[in-house]
Amino acid sequence: MTTPNNPQNIEIIDCKGMTCPDPLNLLRQKIRQLQSQQQICIYSDDPASLREIPAFCKFMGHTLIKAPETSNDYCYIIKKK
Repeated sequence: MTTPNNPQNIEIIDCKGMTCPDPLNLLRQKIRQLQSQQQICIYSDDPASLREIPAFCKFMGHTLIKAPETSNDYCYIIKKK
């Protein structure tokens, strides 16, 4: 999904309110649809995502551009390899 407030056309997934493994499964599905070097933003308030999403990026070779800075800011930006 792209929005007018999203000029770079970063794909966005809102997983707030979902629990493991749903956020990671949605990320896997969406990232398969992206071209190399495209970016995706995922919002998740599931504490498990703090370990799962960075581990997924590392394992798959994607670049984790932004990870949460606080426990209330579960926003990740990922660049597909």
